[in-house]
Amino acid sequence: MAGIEIIVIPSRKGLTILPTALVRQVLPYAPVITEGDGHYVRGSLIVQYDKLPVIDLDYIYDAHHQADEAQQSHDEEGSKLIWVKSLGADDHALDYVLIARGAPQILTCTADELETVTLCDKSVINRRVQLDNIDNPNDLPIFLLDLFILEAELASV
Repeated sequence: MAGIEIIVIPSRKGLTILPTALVRQVLPYAPVITEGDGHYVRGSLIVQYDKLPVIDLDYIYDAHHQADEAQQSHDEEGSKLIWVKSLGADDHALDYVLIARGAPQILTCTADELETVTLCDKSVINRRVQLDNIDNPNDLPIFLLDLFILEAELASV
């Protein structure tokens, strides 16, 4: 069975996997230029002339997550920004950026290797999965996001 190439995006609360076909670019960390909406949008960045929302995955995984100033000052250390293509358009204007707390991993996996552990009741988190060939020394949960819901929520902000 042919595999699909995925990117594993680390955060403090879990790992997120996406197909690499949705990733436009991995960028060095840069502070956001505006404040977010208080939910999981941390702010925005200008990337190739488009203002893109910056999403903090820790806010998605922990609704009560509060970023303090000390934590935000450490965001830069080893963090990356993952520029993600919108599912709905080829236009960059609907893209968004995910904060990776550390270096993302690129892996190839098959559907047989990806085992659903739990279907999640949070709207943006689709399911928790198990993937054995992933470097996960802290045994963080691994999540798949429902990108259609995420993008719909971003469009309504």
